[in-house]
Amino acid sequence: MSFLLRHLDVKTNQTKYTLVGYIELSRLCSYLVMYHFKRTNAKLPTQAEDMSPANTVYFDGSCPICRREIAVYQRKADEHAIQWVDVSLKESETLIPVGLSRAVLTKRFNVRQSSGQVVSSLAAFMVVWQCTPGFRWFARLAALRSISALLSILYEIFLKIRELKKHPILGP
Repeated sequence: MSFLLRHLDVKTNQTKYTLVGYIELSRLCSYLVMYHFKRTNAKLPTQAEDMSPANTVYFDGSCPICRREIAVYQRKADEHAIQWVDVSLKESETLIPVGLSRAVLTKRFNVRQSSGQVVSSLAAFMVVWQCTPGFRWFARLAALRSISALLSILYEIFLKIRELKKHPILGP
């Protein structure tokens, strides 16, 4: 397959037509893209950046209930949609965003969205549900005001129970 390429001959200042093949055309397009990025000092996206997850989930892996629930989401979610960070592990220290501490991240479920905004509690769960096939309907349901209020109350109750189990009150 060949293409007729119209271009301006700089030496004669005339429009010329050249017959080129598909391979030459693709090389020319690659050259033009590279020339544009070099000329504008723009940064070419790398494959690693293209595959970087849109959201980062910070969870407490030392909590057995949390660990089980996250395992369900990890099995179902698209591997490129969410990065999972277990903040209870020492190795995750470098992945914790500036301005947040491990203590803050282990108290509640947190998600850093692609915009950079960190949301927690029910809002964080809703982000994960929207990214997870089979849970998207739950995210739409949780967006309803009355359901949202109920789920928020239930999550706060869960957090209190979890805190008591982590730090039981010692008797005399």
